[in-house]
Amino acid sequence: MPLYEYECEKCNHFFSVILKIDNRKEPTLNPCPSCKETQCIQSVMSAAALVSPSSIDGLRKPSSQFKERMSQIRQQARHTAKIKDY
Repeated sequence: MPLYEYECEKCNHFFSVILKIDNRKEPTLNPCPSCKETQCIQSVMSAAALVSPSSIDGLRKPSSQFKERMSQIRQQARHTAKIKDY
Protein backbone atom coordinates (compact mmCIF):
# COMPACT_ATOMS: atom_id res chain seq x y z
CA MET A 1 0.00 0.00 0.00
CA PRO A 2 1.28 3.48 -0.83
CA LEU A 3 2.18 6.17 1.66
CA TYR A 4 0.14 9.37 1.22
CA GLU A 5 1.04 12.71 2.72
CA TYR A 6 -1.45 15.39 3.76
CA GLU A 7 -1.35 18.90 5.16
CA CYS A 8 -3.98 21.00 6.90
CA GLU A 9 -4.45 24.36 5.20
CA LYS A 10 -5.53 25.96 8.50
CA CYS A 11 -2.80 24.91 10.94
CA ASN A 12 -0.16 23.47 8.55
CA HIS A 13 -0.20 20.13 10.38
CA PHE A 14 1.60 17.58 8.19
CA PHE A 15 0.94 13.83 8.44
CA SER A 16 1.44 10.62 6.49
CA VAL A 17 -0.91 7.67 6.15
CA ILE A 18 -0.55 4.28 4.52
CA LEU A 19 -3.78 3.60 2.64
CA LYS A 20 -5.23 1.54 -0.15
CA ILE A 21 -5.37 3.49 -3.38
CA ASP A 22 -9.18 3.51 -3.27
CA ASN A 23 -9.09 5.16 0.18
CA ARG A 24 -6.55 7.92 -0.62
CA LYS A 25 -9.18 10.70 -0.50
CA GLU A 26 -10.50 9.61 2.90
CA PRO A 27 -8.28 11.95 5.01
CA THR A 28 -9.42 14.96 2.95
CA LEU A 29 -12.99 14.27 4.09
CA ASN A 30 -12.13 13.98 7.80
CA PRO A 31 -11.28 16.74 10.29
CA CYS A 32 -7.64 17.66 10.84
CA PRO A 33 -6.11 15.44 13.57
CA SER A 34 -4.44 18.50 15.09
CA CYS A 35 -6.87 21.45 14.94
CA LYS A 36 -10.08 19.44 14.26
CA GLU A 37 -11.14 21.82 11.46
CA THR A 38 -13.15 20.19 8.69
CA GLN A 39 -12.56 20.33 4.94
CA CYS A 40 -9.07 21.77 5.26
CA ILE A 41 -6.89 18.75 4.48
CA GLN A 42 -5.16 18.61 1.13
CA SER A 43 -3.04 15.89 -0.39
CA VAL A 44 0.61 16.94 -0.56
CA MET A 45 2.16 13.98 -2.30
CA SER A 46 1.36 10.37 -3.01
CA ALA A 47 3.61 7.52 -4.09
CA ALA A 48 7.14 8.65 -4.85
CA ALA A 49 8.96 7.99 -8.08
CA LEU A 50 12.62 8.37 -8.92
CA VAL A 51 13.49 9.82 -12.30
CA SER A 52 16.87 10.75 -13.68
CA PRO A 53 16.83 14.46 -14.63
CA SER A 54 18.88 13.66 -17.72
CA SER A 55 16.05 11.47 -19.03
CA ILE A 56 13.52 14.33 -19.14
CA ASP A 57 13.59 16.69 -22.12
CA GLY A 58 13.30 20.37 -21.30
CA LEU A 59 13.76 19.91 -17.56
CA ARG A 60 14.06 23.26 -15.81
CA LYS A 61 15.85 24.00 -12.58
CA PRO A 62 13.49 24.00 -9.60
CA SER A 63 12.19 27.43 -8.62
CA SER A 64 13.12 28.95 -5.28
CA GLN A 65 9.49 28.50 -4.19
CA PHE A 66 9.70 24.76 -4.94
CA LYS A 67 13.01 24.46 -3.06
CA GLU A 68 11.56 26.30 -0.07
CA ARG A 69 8.46 24.07 0.01
CA MET A 70 10.56 20.90 -0.22
CA SER A 71 12.70 22.17 2.65
CA GLN A 72 9.56 22.74 4.74
CA ILE A 73 8.32 19.22 3.95
CA ARG A 74 11.67 17.69 4.94
CA GLN A 75 11.75 19.64 8.22
CA GLN A 76 8.19 18.61 9.04
CA ALA A 77 8.98 14.99 8.21
CA ARG A 78 11.90 15.07 10.63
CA HIS A 79 9.57 16.29 13.38
CA THR A 80 6.89 13.68 12.69
CA ALA A 81 9.09 10.65 12.00
CA LYS A 82 10.48 8.88 15.04
CA ILE A 83 13.15 6.33 14.29
CA LYS A 84 14.45 4.00 16.98
CA ASP A 85 17.86 2.33 16.83
CA TYR A 86 17.93 -1.16 18.29
